[in-house]
Amino acid sequence: MKQIGNLAASAASHANCCLEIADGRARVQIEQGDGKITLFCDVWDDEAIQNFVAYINFGAAV
Repeated sequence: MKQIGNLAASAASHANCCLEIADGRARVQIEQGDGKITLFCDVWDDEAIQNFVAYINFGAAV
């Protein structure tokens, strides 16, 4: 849960990104070209959230 703030900040800084948090789950939709990528995980899964942040910021998970 420590990383959820970083995810919110990353999503907010990208116009092509939408973050939704509900029922203990985080869902990120990223528009790329002519399609969308949807990523989702439990809000307590800091490792997955760190990968989402890397994907939003750099286009690939670390």
